[in-house]
Amino acid sequence: MSAVELRTRGNDFFKRRMFHEDIKCYRESLQLSVSTLTQANLAEAHLQQGDFKSAYGMADAAVTNDEGNVKARYRRARAALKLGLLRQARLDCKKLLEGDPNNTEFRKLSDEIANETSRVQPYHVTQCETIERIFQTGNTVEFSECLCLSLRDLELGKGNSRPAWQTSHLL
Repeated sequence: MSAVELRTRGNDFFKRRMFHEDIKCYRESLQLSVSTLTQANLAEAHLQQGDFKSAYGMADAAVTNDEGNVKARYRRARAALKLGLLRQARLDCKKLLEGDPNNTEFRKLSDEIANETSRVQPYHVTQCETIERIFQTGNTVEFSECLCLSLRDLELGKGNSRPAWQTSHLL
């Protein structure tokens, strides 16, 4: 089977909500030929399965290969929100709304991101207090680690995703 035929077959499985089968078809299709359409479809299949880490990775690959892939960017934003990567979710959603400000799905996602951001805001205040406390104790190693993460604005998510520094080589 060709990559296109496998993607089409995966789409048929997706319509029937047979997510394990569609994921298999999309992966086989990608082994034959890299396609941002297939990557975006695979990201959606992973989202439907609740595998947000894989969804984020696949959507990110699709956006990297094609900055204009709106579906992939939307799926990356949804996965980022579920992983607690709020900064990335906000950036993607902002870009989506710039392209289509009247899209109700994009607006709904933007509202969800804003709600989650306001919910976790107290944590960031606590994080600043922790950095200040560590500084006052004089533990320079712990302070340096904490400060580096804070200054680089890394969002490590909920622990079920690769930390940002693993892909960006910041540390």
